[in-house]
Amino acid sequence: NIDLRINGKLSNDLKIQAVISDNNLPFQEDGSSYKLQEFDKVFIRIYNEKTEIITGDIFTKNKSRFLNYQRKSKGIVVNNNRDFNNYNYKSSTSLSMSKGKYSTNNFMGTEGNQGPYKLKGINGESYIVVLSGTEKIFMDGNLLKRGEENDYIINYNSSEIIFTNKNIITKDKRFYVEFEYNDRSYAQSTIFSNQEIKTEKVLFNFNFYSESDWKNQNYLTDLSDNDKKILSESGDNKTQILSNSIDSVSYNNEIILYKKMDTTISGIPIIYYKFSNNQDSAYYQIKFTQVDQNNGDYILKEEGMNGRIFSWIAPISIGGDLVSQGNFTPNIRIVSPKSKNIISAELKYNISKRINTTANFTFQNLDENLFSDLDDSDNNSISTFFEFDYLIFQNKKIQISSKNSVEYISRGYEGVIRYKEVEFDRNWNISDIIGNQTLLNHQLFLLSN
Repeated sequence: NIDLRINGKLSNDLKIQAVISDNNLPFQEDGSSYKLQEFDKVFIRIYNEKTEIITGDIFTKNKSRFLNYQRKSKGIVVNNNRDFNNYNYKSSTSLSMSKGKYSTNNFMGTEGNQGPYKLKGINGESYIVVLSGTEKIFMDGNLLKRGEENDYIINYNSSEIIFTNKNIITKDKRFYVEFEYNDRSYAQSTIFSNQEIKTEKVLFNFNFYSESDWKNQNYLTDLSDNDKKILSESGDNKTQILSNSIDSVSYNNEIILYKKMDTTISGIPIIYYKFSNNQDSAYYQIKFTQVDQNNGDYILKEEGMNGRIFSWIAPISIGGDLVSQGNFTPNIRIVSPKSKNIISAELKYNISKRINTTANFTFQNLDENLFSDLDDSDNNSISTFFEFDYLIFQNKKIQISSKNSVEYISRGYEGVIRYKEVEFDRNWNISDIIGNQTLLNHQLFLLSN
């Protein structure tokens, strides 16, 4: 075990801080307390009053109208903060490799069931590891607090949430969870830059965000030429793309193997695979993927010493069609590599003591499949926002003000993480918004001392 911490000076105005912590543990700290301490963390920070450089495990974040961002990653970040005669200049630029992928889950509570409630990945993956401390859990639109003495505890390694008795769970409770999880489908690099200029009346922000999957470095499986061909012909297809995972291998008693079988159901010939230890016929190694019920022909039979063992379940013939009865398929899910680039500019201007304005313009380029040029015509989208705040009247007893805004979001814009209120759709009584969106908002405030 290593736990090394360094603090010191490199020169009169240059300091260094370093943390090297490695406990050789294959898991993360459990989420039963409000404060977390990561087992493995490595970073070096060199800084003075104006500049800061951090390399290693970094945490970067940004907040603007349409570009909210927070991410745990490994890389380097450079921060600057400088004062000039009439303005202050801040900048933050980072280059990193992502540790995880952002995802959200929505679900309703089960009457009288405090948990566990299991989180799933963005592609429906059931077996994921949530990155510690990245979760935000909302109940009926209210942010909950982690800890046995608070609202919930979470097992990051099994991605399961248990709610404490502070809130009794019923079927009417609405839950929204956002988190990052350890997704190893592709290596992903991220570039982020924020530039800020602030004067007495003006605050200007310029942000650039870029994330891109390395399409030729898939950690889950080596993509065959046929897999790449399937992806190139799929365009922006968001349905599950499955590829045959049945591989003919030589017999090995240390791995789970299957033998080929055949049968006939209602006159239809069927080929299936059955677990076997027979070295004369167990020649097939298969990777199974969980799918929705009645979409697969296999079920999980048992957890063996060398892995999970699956069993074929015969489909039922209904009206001449075969209906599957299982929830696993002998295929692997092919995930398309993606890229996202966002440029955002925001200006806040205090025109006078009574008038404040805010304007934002954001451009996004999202490519859902780097292997395919199909469907690329809809990659670009924009979002704009303008707000005008006016103090109408004010004296020692009352204050009357108005807030007026217009917001436009073109079809396809999604940002990095959630940029709307958690219960935006419920508050506006809408669901499954498709197409361009325009929101006009007028508010009148009367405040009394």
